[in-house]
Amino acid sequence: MGDSLMSDALILEKKGHIALLTLNNPPAHTWTPESLLELIDIVEDLNADKENYGLVITGSGEKFFSAGADLNRFNHDDKAKSFDFSNAFGKSFEVLTNYSGVSIAAING
Repeated sequence: MGDSLMSDALILEKKGHIALLTLNNPPAHTWTPESLLELIDIVEDLNADKENYGLVITGSGEKFFSAGADLNRFNHDDKAKSFDFSNAFGKSFEVLTNYSGVSIAAING
C-alpha cells in the first residue's frame, strides 16, 4: 500500500521504497516559487525517511516533462522577487543533488 500527497502543482506517491513525484502544472509543468519550495520540502522529507531509496520525477500527461521556470512569475519591476525566485531554483537543485537515494527523471514529451 502506498502513501500519497497532492498539491496544485506536485503529486507525490510512495510505493514501497520508491517515491514517484509527478509535475502537475499543465500545460507545460512550469516551476513557480511555491512549487520549488514544495520540492525542497519533499526531498528533505524523503532524505529523512530511512525507508525511501529512490525518487522518480515525471510530468503528467504526454506532452511535457517541464518547460522550466514560469517566466510570467518573474517580476521584472521587483528585482528582489526575481532574485528570490532564482534562489529557489538554486536551492532546489542543491537539495536534489544531495538527495540520499537514487533519483531518476522519467522524461516525457
